Amino acid sequence: MKKRKLTLSDLAPAGISAGNEIKWIVVAWGVSLLWSFRGPLAIIRETRYLRDCLLEKNHAVITVFPGLIGTALFGFYLTALVLAGLAIWHYVYHRRGARTDYLMRRLRDKWEYHRRCLAIPLLGITISLLLVLILWCSYRSFYLYMHRWAYSGTGGAY
Repeated sequence: MKKRKLTLSDLAPAGISAGNEIKWIVVAWGVSLLWSFRGPLAIIRETRYLRDCLLEKNHAVITVFPGLIGTALFGFYLTALVLAGLAIWHYVYHRRGARTDYLMRRLRDKWEYHRRCLAIPLLGITISLLLVLILWCSYRSFYLYMHRWAYSGTGGAY
C-alpha cells in the first residue's frame, strides 16, 4: 500500500481548520514580538541613565540583564501555555458528540489520533521557545554592546 503524503488538514482534528489555528498562532507570535520590544527599550533607557551618571561622576547602579528584560518575553511563554491547552482541547474535541476517538483508534495508523491532536500545538510550542531563545540572545548581545558604549569615552574602566 502506497503511503500518502501529509497535508495541513491531516495535522488537525477532523472538522477543525488547521489554517485558522495556525493563523491565530502567528497572530499571537506577532503580538508577543511587539510586546518583547519592551526589552530593548529598557536597555536603552538604562544605558542613558548609566552614561549620564558616569559623565557626572555620580554613583550608578547597574541593573542586571534579567531585571531589564523583565516580562518582555512573557507573551511567548503565554502562547506556549495556551498551545498546551489547545492540545488538551483537541483530545476533548474527539470525545464529544459522536465520539470520533473510537474511530481514530481503529485506524491502521495508530499514531493518527495523537498526530491530529498534538502536531500543531507541539510545533507551536517548539517555535515559541526557539523564538524566546533567539530574542534572549539578541537582547543580551544588545545589552552588552550598549554597556560598552556607555563606558566608552567616560573614563570608566570596563
